[in-house]
Order: sequence, then C-alpha cells, then structure tokens
Amino acid sequence: MQPWSILRPLTCACVLTGLVHVTTVNGAFGDPLAENAISVSSQSYPTAANTNSNAAPVHVEFLVNGKPIRGQGPGQCKHEPNGSIYSAPASLWTVEFSDPKGGQVTHVTLTMWQPKSESPSQMSLVLDTGAGSHRIATVKGGQLVGVGTVSLRTEQSGGRFDIKGKDAGGATIEGSITCPSFGNIVAEGG
Repeated sequence: MQPWSILRPLTCACVLTGLVHVTTVNGAFGDPLAENAISVSSQSYPTAANTNSNAAPVHVEFLVNGKPIRGQGPGQCKHEPNGSIYSAPASLWTVEFSDPKGGQVTHVTLTMWQPKSESPSQMSLVLDTGAGSHRIATVKGGQLVGVGTVSLRTEQSGGRFDIKGKDAGGATIEGSITCPSFGNIVAEGG
C-alpha cells in the first residue's frame, strides 16, 4: 500500500459523511493525483430528522471496454442542493457503493456537481472492478483525468446517473448508477 492511498478513501469518506469543508492539500502524502487544493462547502444545514444515513440498495451497471459488469447492494446516495465548488454555486450529488464480497464491481464513488450557472455537469468517478481501477475527473479547477459526461434523471425520491467517458488509460466506460432515494448531506463535527 502506498502512503497516499490512505488519503483518498478518507477524503471520499469526509465528503460522503457530509463534512461542510474538505480540503486536500497539494501533494499530501506524495499523492500524484492531489496536485490542486479542493474545497467543498455546503450552505444549507438540514436537521438530523431530515437526514437519511441508512444504506439504500444501489444498482450499478457499466460497460468497461465493452465488457458488462454489475453490482447491487447497500450504498449511500446523498444530495445537497445549495453547495459550491471553487466558490461557484452548485448542486452536489454523491454515491458510494462497495461490495464486501468482491463481486464484479468492488467499489464505486461518484460525485456529480451541477453548477447553478447551467454549465455542464462535472464529475469525479472511481470505479474499481475485479479487473482493475478506473478514474474520470472532469471538475474544472481540479486535476482533469480522462474525459466524460454525467447526467442525472430524477425518479420520484431517487434517480439514475448516466455516465459515458474514457479514463486516463483510454478505457471506455459507459454505464449507470441507480439510487432509490437521496439523503441529505449534513455538517458533522462542526
């Protein structure tokens, strides 16, 4: 295990548990992917009664270089309508899914930003499979990795993310992540 590999899960966990401010410092722990500081903030503070911290059944389907992979099981789907990224107002959606049994999809982390300026959605996707790991990052102001698009089609209290792109190694990634509902992102620990 490389020392910087510890930082990435901690950073993702902080965002997904709803911390109001997460910062990755330039080159922390020698991480070659942490070239730019990233700041994420939330402007609304829902009460604990409105928080859905329970895992929901997440459905994941991807084609990686044409090979189908699937996963389904408990995960976290969250939404913050009044966030900001690099000081630009934006809505934030996050998905975290892991298969402790080591299925076809072992881990997925998706962060989608929809700027209030109606600019295209931006994402950070980490897709771990039995065959390898793939990453796409299109967040302007951060380190760009690969290319891709993400869209969200809302359905009742949940929604479906559709993702198309290529990772830095040129692997084509096309797929969807379906969440039955979205919990709130809540500030924890002050």
